Amino acid sequence: MLGLVITTDDKMYKKEFGSPLFQTISDVIGGFEIVTPVGLPHPFCFMVDDKGVWKALPVNPVGTAWYDALPHKIHGDIVVMKKGWTSSGPDIIGLTEKECETVINLVHEMTDETCVLVKESEYVVL
Repeated sequence: MLGLVITTDDKMYKKEFGSPLFQTISDVIGGFEIVTPVGLPHPFCFMVDDKGVWKALPVNPVGTAWYDALPHKIHGDIVVMKKGWTSSGPDIIGLTEKECETVINLVHEMTDETCVLVKESEYVVL
């Protein structure tokens, strides 16, 4: 399933996630909590580390802007996907390439293109 990872250091990259989804996303962001932010159009949502504040992770400016619940902030990297239906019922599902481009454009508009798209292989956290 395709997701868009948006980091705390103004980078974003497309990533394929496998099953179980909660585990493969947790491996990237450190935890798993589904957030349905007011600033991101339906059916999009994002996942974030549920213990980001306690781990003292950096604030994610994009996630925080979408969350729009000051003084609360989103801490850590996020993965954007969408809510949808599977054979088992409602669930989190991957993005299409077109939806991924839509979210990238939303991020660029919001950040005046300071949040840049990189290839996953180019994104290395030191």
